[in-house]
Amino acid sequence: MFLTPPFGRLDPSSTHPIAVAVSGGGDSIFALRRTVAWAKAAGRPVVALHVDHGLQPQSAAWADFVGETAAALGASFRRRSWDGPKPARGLAAAARRARHRLLADAARDAGAAVIVTGHTADDALENQRLGQGRLTDWSPSPIWPEGRGIFLLRPLLGLRREGIRNHLRAEDTAWIDDPTNDDPRQPRIAARQAIAGIFPPLYGEGRDEAQPRRRVGTFQTTPPGPADHPPHEGEGKEAADLARAAAIRDAVITLPRAALFAAPPAARRKVLAAALVCAGGGERLPRTDALDRLLVRLASGETFAATLCGARLEAAGTLTIVRDIGEAGRAGLRSGGPVWDGRYDATGVYGEIRPLKGLAASLPPAQRSRLRNLPPAARAALPVVVAHGQVTCPILAQPSSPSMASLVGARFAAACGALAREGDLTPRV
Repeated sequence: MFLTPPFGRLDPSSTHPIAVAVSGGGDSIFALRRTVAWAKAAGRPVVALHVDHGLQPQSAAWADFVGETAAALGASFRRRSWDGPKPARGLAAAARRARHRLLADAARDAGAAVIVTGHTADDALENQRLGQGRLTDWSPSPIWPEGRGIFLLRPLLGLRREGIRNHLRAEDTAWIDDPTNDDPRQPRIAARQAIAGIFPPLYGEGRDEAQPRRRVGTFQTTPPGPADHPPHEGEGKEAADLARAAAIRDAVITLPRAALFAAPPAARRKVLAAALVCAGGGERLPRTDALDRLLVRLASGETFAATLCGARLEAAGTLTIVRDIGEAGRAGLRSGGPVWDGRYDATGVYGEIRPLKGLAASLPPAQRSRLRNLPPAARAALPVVVAHGQVTCPILAQPSSPSMASLVGARFAAACGALAREGDLTPRV
């Protein structure tokens, strides 16, 4: 039924709040109302998150409107502001990154692991038109490391934007219309207008309609339909299964070469790209051409080593993927804040954190002994803590020593679709 978006990914038994990203537009207001209705039945709290970009004169008033709407529905409210100078170029991309960073931060502070968004079938079509990838109903936050442990749920992907507004009108519910959404100079708005000529605003409105696939030039899509797909069924299952064939020890990912090429090509590409990014600690996926060249070499059976995305891949019968210490001179091993090098949660670790390279001889004897158990390529990029003239590697230390948790395994599982429901997200935020 149109008025009941799918929330099957959520855990009804959880006591953690559900976060909803609310801009104040019709889609996000609808998402908030329906999430609150579901959460009340499950006995769970809801927190509305709003990011004030400060780009419109009315932005403060919009934030107030969202806060009042949330209060009227019985949801709590958290507001974040994008402060500081704004870039003259690439403003839309910078605003998107800031929005995801601030939303993840607010959700984590509230104790929520899932953020519901108001993305609709129209947004999915626009993304495809702009070449920005396929929107799915469930995915990890696109920003790293700020988005660690946070998932996005998009329950409205089977609904059209204009149909949602018709229902809000019928309910006498107010929303905000951002004037920039009518500016054809914006690439997304131009895509929106082009799509309106292909799929009229209410095309595919009913959740029970079966519409044929249409092709216009190189732009192919299936008209919107229900987004209530059971986890691990259909597309994405193969990638999740392949990810489970990988062994992850600390920040080292190993994957049987045979398992990689037994998987379908799409799953193979997704899992290999995820392994490189996660082991490398970065955020950007590898370029298509670079990933293709790597896969060709792997398919040949060649034994070799290569670097990509800040990671080093050593290919033999098993693929071993680790952080490439050589990147220290180029991209730099990132440090500072609660996450070190994009791979380790350093919360509560005191002292200067450095890569192990050049400091192995200064480790305590027991740690030097344990170091031999790790692949040689993984050793130099291990984190060491230098404090009071002492050097220690938390990864090699006893439990009573300062600890540092690796984020690589959970991030890899999330990127490959192996965490399909809220109940799979452990540890809890």
